[in-house]
Amino acid sequence: MDTRRLNIFVDVCKTKNFSETARRLYVTRSAIIQQINKLEEELDTKLFERETHSIKLTEAAKRILPLAKKMVSLEDDMVDIVSSLSKTITIGTIFAKQPILMNKAIAKNVDFRHKFNIEFEMLYGLTNINPDIDFIETYEANKLIDDAFDFLPLLYKNIYIAMPENNPLSKKQTIDFDDLKGYSVAMVQNGISVMSDSIKEQFDHYPEITIKNYGVYDSAFFAKAQYNNYLICIADGIEANLKSYVFRPLNIDLKAQYGLYYRKDASEPAKKFYNLLVETWDLK
Repeated sequence: MDTRRLNIFVDVCKTKNFSETARRLYVTRSAIIQQINKLEEELDTKLFERETHSIKLTEAAKRILPLAKKMVSLEDDMVDIVSSLSKTITIGTIFAKQPILMNKAIAKNVDFRHKFNIEFEMLYGLTNINPDIDFIETYEANKLIDDAFDFLPLLYKNIYIAMPENNPLSKKQTIDFDDLKGYSVAMVQNGISVMSDSIKEQFDHYPEITIKNYGVYDSAFFAKAQYNNYLICIADGIEANLKSYVFRPLNIDLKAQYGLYYRKDASEPAKKFYNLLVETWDLK
């Protein structure tokens, strides 16, 4: 029996409206009616009493509905089981940052290549993440990270001020907040980076410093900042697009957390992959 028809049947029982079911399942009303008619032919029984503006379940429909729900659920369970048995692990990468910790672990321990098929996928945001993504290596994000993930901090990165080589501040070994008075400093927009939001709280004590908020640390961010000749507040390791800039550590008692986002409801292969990562990184 075609479980797709059963799924349509279950939904029609819920909506009691062919048009509403068609809208919910993104098909035409005629396609819904056609599938219901075929199911009635297959079962050799009438499932719905059609009326002008509504439909009613027949006694047969009421009786088989619980079984139909169970069959649809069993199919979903089978798909989940097959999916969980897959050895493919997908690692999400964002911005201009390569997954350096992942690459080092994979290079260090041959078990990764022997036991898993590892794929990498570029992410263009941290919401509505593809369900195939198992891990994301990045800096600690804020409001935009998908709720399906937890964060494991692994490194603590220094904060830098990036500037053109001809900027007078480039002659200093470290940068104090007072040094930035009169300058415009580019940072990611509020609510994206935990590090950036914390630093901005300290910048608030220095009204002479102008903060320019842009989206995320991508090519557009760096292009805008360089075009406008802004200084850039950045964590160590996000400098791929700033080849012509010099970096000076900001005198601040904060560090950016860099690590691994992993799914809370991970598949069995993903759990094994995570345990192997922890073992390879010697985090026990």
